[in-house]
Amino acid sequence: MKSTADFLNDLRAKLGATSDGKLALVLKIDRQQVSRWRQQKNAFDDDTALKIAAQLGIEPDYIMACMAVQRARTPEARSAWERIAAKVAACLIFGIGLAAPAPAPVNAPPADSTPTEASLGLPIYPNAQFIASYDAGHGQRYYLFGSQASFPALVKYYQTVFKTRGTLVFETPATQMFEIGRYDEKTMAFPPGVTIKDYTWNGSAGYLNPQRDAKPERFPSIIQFVPQPAGAAR
Repeated sequence: MKSTADFLNDLRAKLGATSDGKLALVLKIDRQQVSRWRQQKNAFDDDTALKIAAQLGIEPDYIMACMAVQRARTPEARSAWERIAAKVAACLIFGIGLAAPAPAPVNAPPADSTPTEASLGLPIYPNAQFIASYDAGHGQRYYLFGSQASFPALVKYYQTVFKTRGTLVFETPATQMFEIGRYDEKTMAFPPGVTIKDYTWNGSAGYLNPQRDAKPERFPSIIQFVPQPAGAAR
């Protein structure tokens, strides 16, 4: 999970600020407050998290969850918030990298190869098209597939395959998560499993196919796979 210091580094890179002092000037924030964030003595309040999310061009949910991790006073509370933050991140990273780069696990297919059910260890919906894979951090990768099937059809399919209802993490846009195996916040960036997101909500035409002149032009739904790391308990 990211700390206030990590988000300050992201802001400096995004805004071209060469020091925390210059960052404070750009953001019109007291330098002493920035220093306390750098030392992780204070967490961002909700209003600050919203402003930083806007500056970084990301959803505020992940920042707020990470701040809850930083504020937690007991190991149990911290572990619970780390799990929540990981779930939020897993739902927000469709096309957006939130974790720091890390080497791919030895059992993962190369980043530019098309993964298979055997390499992922997870069932791929029939005729789903591989789009891309990204670093998830902690030696994990996540893999995006586009599907012409509707969100309800995909949810029903994976409910049948996994014999579980899964979790509706967000209602708009509809996002369903199926966790597979145990999540260990110390060794994993995201919970292993399958996440489905509806890209037709609010009248959207769908997720644009990144392959030029490829068919279909847009996907109504996107499926995200996060494989179980090698040796992880199921």
